[in-house]
Amino acid sequence: MKKYNIHILTLIIGLLGLMTSCDEDNGLGPIPPTGNMVLNVSNLEVLPDGWIYEGWISSGGEVISTGQFQVDDNGTVKNLTIPVESAKLENADKFIVTIESTTDNDPAPSTVKVMSGTFGQYEANLSTNDTDGIGSDLLPTSFSGKYLIKAPTTAAIEDDTSGIWFIDNSGGSNIAGLVLPVLSSGWTYEAWVIIDGTPVSTGRFSLANAADEACNYCGPLAAPNFPGEDFIQNAPTGLSFPTNLSGETVVVTIEPQPDFSSEPSNIVILGSIIPAIELIELSKSYEMMNNDVDVPTGKVLRFFGFDCTNEGCS
Repeated sequence: MKKYNIHILTLIIGLLGLMTSCDEDNGLGPIPPTGNMVLNVSNLEVLPDGWIYEGWISSGGEVISTGQFQVDDNGTVKNLTIPVESAKLENADKFIVTIESTTDNDPAPSTVKVMSGTFGQYEANLSTNDTDGIGSDLLPTSFSGKYLIKAPTTAAIEDDTSGIWFIDNSGGSNIAGLVLPVLSSGWTYEAWVIIDGTPVSTGRFSLANAADEACNYCGPLAAPNFPGEDFIQNAPTGLSFPTNLSGETVVVTIEPQPDFSSEPSNIVILGSIIPAIELIELSKSYEMMNNDVDVPTGKVLRFFGFDCTNEGCS
């Protein structure tokens, strides 16, 4: 009986010694070799095959990958536990989310940075507006747009309802029809017309007062020096050009650069329904509606003083 009590006493003394050594360290105990982060994000785009999200921490002047991840069908990640070397995690000042090619072996992050956040003691709130995010204030008040229906790249008057240009001529002269904040490197704007249910790009652009990157469907005449498109030739499969844009939907989106999809992204900032044929006035500027954008958001928690599980840290 006495021998059994001696064993119990020895065990208690050992535990007390361990607790004392924890108190003497930093209040959390000795930092184990591996800590954990818990990631929660929402409103991210579901990526097609060949593309994936990757998390990064900025720690001691290094940018270190914390691993790749995908989102569910709702663009959400809930309570994803990510093991990270504790010393680096404790020194981390920022967490960044990027889009990466699955075939890219470059150990550095891509230029397509979606959102980021600066760590407090234990957490970082992730935002597209941070310096390592899309870099734009995506509030509805940040954007405005006007467009006119006209096809200047063709001489056929009957085809004038086949063109759309982001021009404001309400003051008597042509000026930029779009007001857009500057985006970070890795992101660009793109406009689309949904023609008979098919989204067709009018081109990608970064400036509202200059031509966009393409005039894929334009006619032979000179195009205005603004974003826009005439749908005169080279129609995609299933469509016929020239067409009639009356009653169709036009939107402006924010897209990654380089792009990974031929479809519009889910970051739609402006939209409008083009007037019906009996109401449309050629060469008159029409206003676009600001869209209440569901921008990607998130939070990451870090636990570098003890091990963490989804159940324990959610």
